[in-house]
Amino acid sequence: MESLTVAVEGRVGKEMLDKFELMLDGWTHGSEHYLAVFGCYETSAGHRYPLLSLAPIVVDASGRFDADNPYGCFGGIPTVGFGKDLSNCLFLVGDNCAVNMRLARLMGVPLVGCASHLLNLAVRTLLDPHEKELEQVQSLIKRLRALTLATKLRLKTPLRPKLRQQTQWGSTYAILARYFELREFISADDEELAYLLPSPAANRKSKALLVMGQLCAHNFGLHIY
Repeated sequence: MESLTVAVEGRVGKEMLDKFELMLDGWTHGSEHYLAVFGCYETSAGHRYPLLSLAPIVVDASGRFDADNPYGCFGGIPTVGFGKDLSNCLFLVGDNCAVNMRLARLMGVPLVGCASHLLNLAVRTLLDPHEKELEQVQSLIKRLRALTLATKLRLKTPLRPKLRQQTQWGSTYAILARYFELREFISADDEELAYLLPSPAANRKSKALLVMGQLCAHNFGLHIY
């Protein structure tokens, strides 16, 4: 595995331009904080975004957790693993949070805000009033994916249940669209499902949300399914 890592790093280092960008993403699990660093550059074959590092960020003895820690965490990555100088980083791409802003200042490079993150925040605000209905549909769809019920469903339709993914806002509309496609194949007399079926009022709200999503996709040329 170590030999494979060295080989991959060598290949990425040869492909990676001397001038490059870095894209940051963070993840927290319990008390552990992780920082993912992606290289961003262009080759004759197109854009490349290799993952350079996914490492835990260590909180110091005082409990301090800010840009100084992630800076030390990835400061040596381009040099040590890929033969590049961090001073040749042109800009950072990341969420417009205080940590990333300070990190950009420490490096003396611009911070390009993540448009996808801004879009996700806007969509989350839009969906908040509908969370109750969305959770009902999600619970039903999860149950339909269980072995026994999935087998019954396959006898009626080739359509498969789709789940909602928190990190993919388009999946919210995908699950609603698939739910309404499957409704005619779901029996209210099935004891395993009856208690999970949304009420008519909840269905109306979910239908309105689905229509709104379809209109947004049409107006902005988005593919949400």
